[in-house]
Amino acid sequence: MSGYGSKKQYIHVAIDNFTRYLWTLSSKTQTAKDFINLVKQISQTNKPKLIIADRYTGINSTEFKNYLEKQSIKIQFITVNCPQSNGMCERMNQTLVTRLRCKINEQCRNVCWPKLLIDVTEEYNNSPHSVTTLSPKYLMFRIEPFAPITDKYYPEMKEARRIAFEKSSANHALNKKYYDDKHEDYEFKIGELVYVENKNEIS
Repeated sequence: MSGYGSKKQYIHVAIDNFTRYLWTLSSKTQTAKDFINLVKQISQTNKPKLIIADRYTGINSTEFKNYLEKQSIKIQFITVNCPQSNGMCERMNQTLVTRLRCKINEQCRNVCWPKLLIDVTEEYNNSPHSVTTLSPKYLMFRIEPFAPITDKYYPEMKEARRIAFEKSSANHALNKKYYDDKHEDYEFKIGELVYVENKNEIS
């Protein structure tokens, strides 16, 4: 995202696995300090217990791991060269870029993209999610979306989270079935030669 009225180039994204609540951070670099700042932003809401992340150099650095250890936050890395194993974040990245481009076109580049990113993030968190059917902000804070967005009735928090859990579970099961139908398990024998494609899709 370089240019567009700012020297910043990168968007760092975190999404709560259950509520789908989104945090974003724009920066010039991808160092450990950037990811630490993102975790600090998340912790203003609630300190996470576990982070699932790609193996970016900044995330996999000693500095970042030491910070997480001091905060008693565990980290789990996704499979190497397999970004789809963290599909929720990958889809969110695509959504963010698409919405940002729309905002940039609407503003005729009169507003720098990091400021537009704040608007895009807020709009996303206030919009009903396609899976849970409820807005991430409501599931996280019990704050209903702006009136112009929807006039739907929002259930009490306990009921809302039950609905979100059931719909998320059903969606996960459907995605698993779709994946399993298109892939065949293969059991390798000891000593069998295999071909390994060793490339990094995210760098």
